Amino acid sequence: MSSPTTFKFDEKLTATLEELKDGTNAASKAEVVRRAIALMKVVQDAQKRGAEVVIRDEDGKDKVIVLS
Repeated sequence: MSSPTTFKFDEKLTATLEELKDGTNAASKAEVVRRAIALMKVVQDAQKRGAEVVIRDEDGKDKVIVLS
């Protein structure tokens, strides 16, 4: 069962959430937060298994993503 949770964000983070909402066609800022949590969980689970999460840029350079 889910329970409502309230967050307070500063102006910069609020603007980032709005930008992400618009850029991903998310229905709401809450959906952006849910997607971000889901993505973070995928990365965390992969790292626990010893895997690496890599982003490859347009020049073919790889960057390993590490959660601290």
